Amino acid sequence: MSDIKKSLIIRKSNLILVIISIISLAIVTGCIDEEKKNADNATLTPEKTPAAVISSSSEGIMEKFNLQKLVSMSDTIIVGNVTEVFQSKWNTPDGNKPMNNSTSNIIYTDVNIKVFEYLQNPLDAASITVRVLGGIVGQDSINVEDQPSYSPGETVVLFLKNDADPRTKDIGEKHFVTAGLAQGKISVLQNNVTFIGDEKMSLDDIRVRIKGK
Repeated sequence: MSDIKKSLIIRKSNLILVIISIISLAIVTGCIDEEKKNADNATLTPEKTPAAVISSSSEGIMEKFNLQKLVSMSDTIIVGNVTEVFQSKWNTPDGNKPMNNSTSNIIYTDVNIKVFEYLQNPLDAASITVRVLGGIVGQDSINVEDQPSYSPGETVVLFLKNDADPRTKDIGEKHFVTAGLAQGKISVLQNNVTFIGDEKMSLDDIRVRIKGK
């Protein structure tokens, strides 16, 4: 083989190596740019999925309270009707989601109760507000274990106490929370109630036992 042909072959081989190197460099550069772009998007794009926050009850496994215990824990006891479940809010001045993440941030929901009867410590109020921790605000949802749930139109017996939770007690007007969490709310159906602890009682039984004390 002549020196000219050898030279051409070498040049051709070198050219191929140069082309391969350029292509490889372009691929690597493209991958790096794509990773950087994805990282930037991850930083700049806000989370679109709902932020579900689940808080366990601070009391762990809940003790079952009997009627006597619920009465002793209550500041007032009423029979009433759920007239409205208000829109949930964050415990911020404007009710919107706070900018910072903190354990002191919580969503709460207020419920309006029309009072039919006071069974203990009557108040000068035809309706009262009961506050429940948890609820949904926009895409944010907080579910707090052992909190009662309410439906408009249901008749209830409520064992109530003043709100002492530092996160919510000073927000809004006068309100109450249930004593014993969910156990402090008893739904009434045709003058019968669900179990209080392990004891099933009618509304008349509850009246007699509370007012008879």
